[in-house]
Amino acid sequence: MLTEEVFLSYGNKWQDVVTVQQSQLDAKPEVTLIRAERDYKVYKIKDGKKYWIETMAAFKRNKFRLDRIAPVNWTELVSYPEGESIK
Repeated sequence: MLTEEVFLSYGNKWQDVVTVQQSQLDAKPEVTLIRAERDYKVYKIKDGKKYWIETMAAFKRNKFRLDRIAPVNWTELVSYPEGESIK
């Protein structure tokens, strides 16, 4: 969940924020899978919550893709409330 604390935790600066066209945003894939740096757990993000995908079988059963996992830092990871695990 993007908060000011998460934004700043990546070393971003407010003066570097730029306005982009909606079409530029639409061209980017939506991030729904995340993994914290140096952690093995992968989470599905849905409705502002994180859901831990407990097993590779659950990952495959849900047709998730390894190349769609976005790395995040700990500040961002802990900003999401926990939902029930995906088993």
